[in-house]
Amino acid sequence: MALKIPPIPPVVPEYGGYYDPSRSIFVSTGRPFNPVPPTKPPADISSGLADPGTTTTTTTTGGGSSGGGGSSGGGGSSSGGSSVPYDYMGNILNDPIYKQEMAAIAAQGIASAAQRKGSIDRALIGFGEVPNLSNAITGLGLSPSSGLFSSLNTDVDQMTRQAAAGLTQSGLSTVAKLATGHTTALDTLMSQLAARGIVRSGATGVGVGLENTNYAQGQYDARSNLLSYLSGVQQAWEQAKAQQDAAAALALENAANRQMTLNPPPAQSSPASATAPSWSPGGVTLGLGPGNVSLAHLFPWEQ
Repeated sequence: MALKIPPIPPVVPEYGGYYDPSRSIFVSTGRPFNPVPPTKPPADISSGLADPGTTTTTTTTGGGSSGGGGSSGGGGSSSGGSSVPYDYMGNILNDPIYKQEMAAIAAQGIASAAQRKGSIDRALIGFGEVPNLSNAITGLGLSPSSGLFSSLNTDVDQMTRQAAAGLTQSGLSTVAKLATGHTTALDTLMSQLAARGIVRSGATGVGVGLENTNYAQGQYDARSNLLSYLSGVQQAWEQAKAQQDAAAALALENAANRQMTLNPPPAQSSPASATAPSWSPGGVTLGLGPGNVSLAHLFPWEQ
């Protein structure tokens, strides 16, 4: 007699189990046989979270963000697709090495300006007066647009004028000595003419005229020597200022290069697609007098 085996019930794909021949039944385990992953809502890309069910702590480091399942960052952009331009100019000007170098350069500029004023004051006080700056005959004959003209207007104050006048009153200045020499020469001339009995002759007029010319020539020569000295002082100051401006430009460029190394800009295929830093090129005033130092050549995507 053949053993009858009941038909095996079909396996339901959604459930797992086994067939029990002693009981002639299919026993279900109650567990999924072919589990289907539960449907999850899509991740919110704008929030930077890969899984809305995962808690992520975002920390801004160099423009990037890091979190529970991974990290992203670098170059001033976040993983969420939003890009905040890196503040190159602000970080350059706040670079500690740059600030230290600029403080030293500024101190040199102050010292140079003080040295210029001291030299000008000593020269004018020794001369005994502050000559007319623009008059070529009775003064220095300077152009109002010249650097020396500007320096004299800046450096010469009331104390300088008073000190020069006081030295002249004491007879020790160049102006006082020229005047004393002129008076002495006229007295000597008149004494010589009187001794010869020709004071009322034409020789008196000729002698006095020659002495007046000599006196005017002496004054002109003294002002020319003063002008030459002051021009040398101005030239020395301008050379020092040029060196300070060059040092400031170098410090600025070095600071910019450090920032470019620490935070290199993204490669751009064309200027139209470039993302510009959060500053406008064209020049950075250094505070050392006229003239700006441009950094545009360091950031070609700004051109």
